[in-house]
Amino acid sequence: MRNDHVFDGLVGGRYPTPEELEYHMRHAHKLRARAFGELTRAAREWLGNAFRRRPARPATAKLQHC
Repeated sequence: MRNDHVFDGLVGGRYPTPEELEYHMRHAHKLRARAFGELTRAAREWLGNAFRRRPARPATAKLQHC
């Protein structure tokens, strides 16, 4: 898919070649994938910490028998 609609207003300027467009689109895809990976890793760590089983606290008061 080509995204050269952003160059519609460019009059008399140099349009990017198909190779340049492909290079920049691949680079943008890599950046999005990296950002998504970092966000999902952070969310996974947060959820893991939120639902991690922790040892029960020891009872502080002793039971009294009458």
